[in-house]
Amino acid sequence: MKKFWKDDHLDNLIMEPLANLVIMYPHLKRESLRRKKIMYKAKERNMEREPTKRVLKKEWEVSAFDREANEWTTTINHGYEHEKNPEDIAEVYKPVEAAKISPTRRKAIQRLGKRVLIYGDGQVGYRRRIDAVTDEQELIPTHNIPMHNILQQVNAVHMPETTVNLGDFADFPELSRFDPDSDHFHKTLGMSMRYIHDFYAQFVADNPKGHHVEVDSNHAIRPRRQILKNIPALYDFVRPGEEDPSAMLTYYYLANLGKLGIDFKSGYGGAEYVYGTEYDAAPVIFKHGNHSSSAPGTTVRKESLQNPEVHVLRGHGHNDEEIRVTRRDGSVLIYKQFGSSCLNDGPTPGYANSIDDENRPVKYHNQNHQNTFGMLDDHEDGTYTLHTIDVVNGKARFEGKEYNGNI
Repeated sequence: MKKFWKDDHLDNLIMEPLANLVIMYPHLKRESLRRKKIMYKAKERNMEREPTKRVLKKEWEVSAFDREANEWTTTINHGYEHEKNPEDIAEVYKPVEAAKISPTRRKAIQRLGKRVLIYGDGQVGYRRRIDAVTDEQELIPTHNIPMHNILQQVNAVHMPETTVNLGDFADFPELSRFDPDSDHFHKTLGMSMRYIHDFYAQFVADNPKGHHVEVDSNHAIRPRRQILKNIPALYDFVRPGEEDPSAMLTYYYLANLGKLGIDFKSGYGGAEYVYGTEYDAAPVIFKHGNHSSSAPGTTVRKESLQNPEVHVLRGHGHNDEEIRVTRRDGSVLIYKQFGSSCLNDGPTPGYANSIDDENRPVKYHNQNHQNTFGMLDDHEDGTYTLHTIDVVNGKARFEGKEYNGNI
């Protein structure tokens, strides 16, 4: 993995206040930035780093929305001239590189039965807004970063035997077949893929023995659809010498999920992850889903009619729904649609979002959309207990512990 903290990034890390760094590097955790800042400042004091020769080139403002304070926070960024090495310039054009993973040394959790962590619809993406008057830039995420932090925390604490991402983790607004709502999605694809790769790298590092799964979805197939429509000669192209048979221009390849060992179930809308087939009971079907309704409960009732012999846990709709059906033998089937792990109040592209005349997303909460995820207790006899966990204002509570994703 190429060294990130160098040149401008390293100078920012050492010289900028922590509050500014949180805005400048929204894909990194505040605590991680604080530790790196302390470490590199100590190195500089010990003369382990040569002072960087740099000349101030420009200053510009960067803004980010503080969801707790319900206001915009602005900081000043500085651009500097550095002597450029041709090798450094070449690094910019390389695809997402595999993260270096140092697995936790914690022992597996001792418990009765097994656990499955379930989440989905992250819609990872960034809006790059450029001010029409000042040319200042800001990055507005479409995904719910505090919720993703909570998912990582829960995964690290409970170390579930299986984790299932129900799909649409990448939004791919750059490749949407719908008319764009703005000019925001310019050179944002790379940072979105890096975010997803790093998110999963943390999952694997904190839970190295877990089976980490993602099921295919309507947003994940956007790259393949665009290639098939516009450059069919590159459809299904595999680079010679690759051990991974996955085509290059796919979500799985672009986010470099193979290097992390992610079990990606491709083939939307038939893609499924079937769980619990070893029991003499109804298995659990994890899938993204290819239909949804705004009327509460309608989606899962339709699933129960279409799949009367299995449990169905799915995503796609962004609103939390659940029903249970008791069969004649007394066994109970669960039909569940989880809420999203994206932002439901404006930035995420969709039928209900809009952009104002200042080229900003309008703050408006999509009707009946929630942020939820789940933990499934597998009692290893074909019966299950499903826990639904709500995320509100970047916080969640589960089994007597509060998880704060805003830190």
